[in-house]
Amino acid sequence: MRPTFVPLKKHVADAAHGKSHSNGKRIRELWGELGPRSKEEIRQKLNRESSTLKSATPFTQTQAHVKFSRGVSVPLSYWDSGTTTTSPEWKDFFSEKYLQNGFPTAPLFSCPFCFQKETLRYAAKMGKSMAQESLLAYQANMLNARARQYTPSEMQRHLAHIHPVDGWDPSQLQLYNKHVLSTMQERVNLTTDGAPPLSLIVLLDVANLELGSVKTFVDLLKDKDAVDIFTQHPIAVCAVQELLIPHTSIVLHVAFQLSQLNPFSDFYNLYSVTRAEAGDILSTWAVGSLYQRLSESLPPIVLLTKDSQQKQCMSEIFGGGSAFTGSRGTLRTTRQILVPSIVHALKEALESSCYPPY
Repeated sequence: MRPTFVPLKKHVADAAHGKSHSNGKRIRELWGELGPRSKEEIRQKLNRESSTLKSATPFTQTQAHVKFSRGVSVPLSYWDSGTTTTSPEWKDFFSEKYLQNGFPTAPLFSCPFCFQKETLRYAAKMGKSMAQESLLAYQANMLNARARQYTPSEMQRHLAHIHPVDGWDPSQLQLYNKHVLSTMQERVNLTTDGAPPLSLIVLLDVANLELGSVKTFVDLLKDKDAVDIFTQHPIAVCAVQELLIPHTSIVLHVAFQLSQLNPFSDFYNLYSVTRAEAGDILSTWAVGSLYQRLSESLPPIVLLTKDSQQKQCMSEIFGGGSAFTGSRGTLRTTRQILVPSIVHALKEALESSCYPPY
């Protein structure tokens, strides 16, 4: 039996009523009118406006921000199979906190190989007369189709049985990664559905973190400061995943749950082949593309990895003081993959964000 979708969380409705987040465009307008030293005045004025809007316009689900990623509520029985480094404590924590309360326990995934094959087939069918907008719409519909989305265990079976010899050539993942990154770039700017601009981008090296830092990531969901940060700020959580790492990864599940704490946050995943430094190269490409395509609107980026060489190289290119970054958000890393160090890096990045924290 296929799992059923979980309805929109209550805090999504609360956000649409103005209880937690305000319209991003209005924040920028007031920020320009009242100045950076008048945060309390902005907050009070936004509260008055949202109260008026709430009484005038009842909430409907169409007003809620549409997330790129979707989750599903399934028992985490695949954590008993021995394919992931897990413990009964973590499984019980996820079950009690999410499954028993009717919240999604796991993200849904789309197959990058099927995505590329279908895209090329559609482009060949339409020929030269095909408009770029038509291709983008087809790709978006393909990712949103439930028949093409898989739970973590379903995704593992799909890759094993349908694509056993795929994944050796990075070009097989190119179209999927470009589409995901393009979607994230659109989300960085103010969106038409009234979502506030992103305050932060968190980039995860899943393969690096899954080997030895799983407990730290589970502890992020228990730490008050970390939960407050991800609850109060719209954040893009982007996971760079080598195909060697199974989709039942604890780090992927924690990253998805962090993106669910705020109704305007989102979860993205990029795929790399399993090869020496392949994940590092993909991370550099993703960050470089964001800097090249987004001028002044790019928020700060926090890179979470234990690879000291990767941290040094990325910091030299995209870190503070780099001529490449200009006035845009800079990239930060953590000294250690420990909860206090991660929280400190997140707070430091948010303090340098272009937009006031709400």
